Amino acid sequence: MTATLRRMERDGLIARRADPADGRSTLVALSARGRALVPAVVRATEEVNAMALAPLSAEEREHYLGTLAKIIAALSADGP
Repeated sequence: MTATLRRMERDGLIARRADPADGRSTLVALSARGRALVPAVVRATEEVNAMALAPLSAEEREHYLGTLAKIIAALSADGP
């Protein structure tokens, strides 16, 4: 994660600043350039998802996405 954030900062996609509430922490936010790229990233993501799911029937997509949601919930801080 550190390397990814470092590259994103190098590319001008994020900005870091000290957390005023906790000097040990750093706040990370999208820069103006990063925010400007969000629509293109969303479109690209949707296109790749459509290609990946195209071979599946509607029932298979529903099952896959439901299973994926359960996996994500299990790995999240809040759990299922």
